[in-house]
Amino acid sequence: MEAAAAAEAGAIRILLTSFSCCIAAHTVTANGNAQIDTADKKFGTGSGLFDGNDYLSIPDDADFDFGSGDFTIECWCYVTNTASRTIISKWTSGQLSWFLGAGAAGYGFYISSTGANSVLACPLTSWPSTNTWFHIAVCRDGADLRLFVDGTQSGSTYNISTTTLFNGSGIVTIGDDANSNPGFYGQIDDVRITKAVARYTANFTPPTAAFPDS
Repeated sequence: MEAAAAAEAGAIRILLTSFSCCIAAHTVTANGNAQIDTADKKFGTGSGLFDGNDYLSIPDDADFDFGSGDFTIECWCYVTNTASRTIISKWTSGQLSWFLGAGAAGYGFYISSTGANSVLACPLTSWPSTNTWFHIAVCRDGADLRLFVDGTQSGSTYNISTTTLFNGSGIVTIGDDANSNPGFYGQIDDVRITKAVARYTANFTPPTAAFPDS
């Protein structure tokens, strides 16, 4: 089963209604029991359903290597079990780059400049909620790295001015990582990764419709 990434200047949208890619030639592969859920979705006709042991994978590409530039990673989540860990990551052992979810130091957004050592740059105290949809976004704007939940910044702004994210060869994963962290329980919808654009620099109203395909 394959999923797709949809386009907009600089943006990669992962379509979880079909596990297919609409923009840029990024192949999205379903691993384990990852499947489309047509009953519970935020927008459209379906979402990605994960049971903690499966995931979507996308091969390494320059579109996902952010270096010292701006970027935005965002999606909608519906957590059904607080044991959930990985939302989306580029986090292969020895090739660590970025990770959104819950790791050894807690919930939030992790970064690595070495591929081996990591920092919880933007922490969350816990999952925002269970059994309800929430929007989560992480955004680098120059020296500032921020994490937002439902359009409200979580915690303080992290000074990332001296950090270049590691440019590794690891895959991008949704619903689990390529390291040792447990997976996600629930639904993930409308994933969008935008390189070189800081979409959110202050509190905002979360999207009220699916992201555009073009």
